[in-house]
Amino acid sequence: MATSSANVTLRNGSVVPAIAFGSGTKWYATKQDAKEAAEGDGPVVSREVVDSIKRALHAGIRHLDTAEMYDTEDEIGAAIHEFLAESGLERSDLYITSKIFTGATDVRGTLTHALSRLQLDYLDQYLLHTPFIEDIPDNTKTLGEIWAEIEAVHRDGLVRDIGVSNFGIPHLEVLREDATIFPLVNQIEFHPLLQQRELAEYAKEHGVTLASYAPLTPLTVSADKVDAAVLDALKEALDAIADRTGKTRAQVLLRWNLQKGRVVVSTTGNAKRLAALVDVQEFELTEDEVQTIDAAGETASFRKFWDDKKFD
Repeated sequence: MATSSANVTLRNGSVVPAIAFGSGTKWYATKQDAKEAAEGDGPVVSREVVDSIKRALHAGIRHLDTAEMYDTEDEIGAAIHEFLAESGLERSDLYITSKIFTGATDVRGTLTHALSRLQLDYLDQYLLHTPFIEDIPDNTKTLGEIWAEIEAVHRDGLVRDIGVSNFGIPHLEVLREDATIFPLVNQIEFHPLLQQRELAEYAKEHGVTLASYAPLTPLTVSADKVDAAVLDALKEALDAIADRTGKTRAQVLLRWNLQKGRVVVSTTGNAKRLAALVDVQEFELTEDEVQTIDAAGETASFRKFWDDKKFD
């Protein structure tokens, strides 16, 4: 795999920058803090979030990942607007992903609102955030009906690439019954402690690109959640590779993801770590090292997010 350009090509030919800067988790909390501190009822834009996204763009990141659920589309929009003015680059130089969930009762209306917040005419990628539509208030639509509406906004040119997130094989099979366009992408929690090999095989068979979120989970999970022997073996493997490459454990985990052919969603507010995120494009693991990481975590099945849901 070439390290000079970390891209993933979807089955429709779209080229996706493989390193995506996420604006969930930490940035959602930052946005909520800004809302609480604000006076009045008008829209709130967190300058801290905007500046962090701009730093990522100036560092070389070209793929931004947000969602209706994160409430950071305003910040992404402001950051894009300012960055393009400062850099001289074009909208087409960026790849922007967002996701829909509670707004799936009105896909077109929710997307139109998202585009307004993002200050964009179209999205590069739009994902149905989860298959758990029973959690959407007042929803009367089936999974297939929601997907048909996502297909419709794609046909109208408002979205270039469409996909899903947090879908297991049974959920994808529901869509496969009637989908005109089967999802191009499935963004899932993926790391050595949650390798989801059956889902990976299914995705390969059906031409679905997997994107990874929470890729650094093994660095923060505690031994009361995962067998200590598994964590020790994984950390030993990561340390050995880090020593050989002169990189960090985090960089090794991100590189492992890239060499699995994933789009990787990660984030940081630390400038040094941001540089390290970009730098994962510039080195490689050996095949033996990839397999060592695989083997160290393969007996685990630790899910950090949506752990109360059924995926198979």
